Amino acid sequence: MAKKIKKISAGKKDPSQRIRSALAKACAGLVYISETDSEIVPFLADVPDPRSNKDVVDTARLDPGAHIEVYDFKEFAAKLTAIKDWYGDEERMRAARYSDLFDLLSAELTDLRVLRVGRVRIDILVVGITNDGRAAGFRTYAVET
Repeated sequence: MAKKIKKISAGKKDPSQRIRSALAKACAGLVYISETDSEIVPFLADVPDPRSNKDVVDTARLDPGAHIEVYDFKEFAAKLTAIKDWYGDEERMRAARYSDLFDLLSAELTDLRVLRVGRVRIDILVVGITNDGRAAGFRTYAVET
């Protein structure tokens, strides 16, 4: 069962370092399953306007002309954290890790959303805004034919 993630406590580290460290720990070894297994890569970035999907895509150095779909964060999270009857230990562990990651993102970031960029090889950016106005979250990709 996934444990609840509390908001990162204030300490001697600056806020950017705390969120960067927490994201790195939560994402370590986690994969996104589609027609390929893709690494989950955390990010923390200065974006001209972190509320602008175009600015986030540009900062991620993705094709600015690519098709962009915006998905609801909670719906995306629900799909990855749901436990199916047929799940074995590995699938249950992955769902619990995703639950921990999404709890962390929800506690630390505002304006959470999921950007899907592309059509067959789809870059996925789960992005929100830190208290100091930076974009943070994780990126991965899916192959859907």
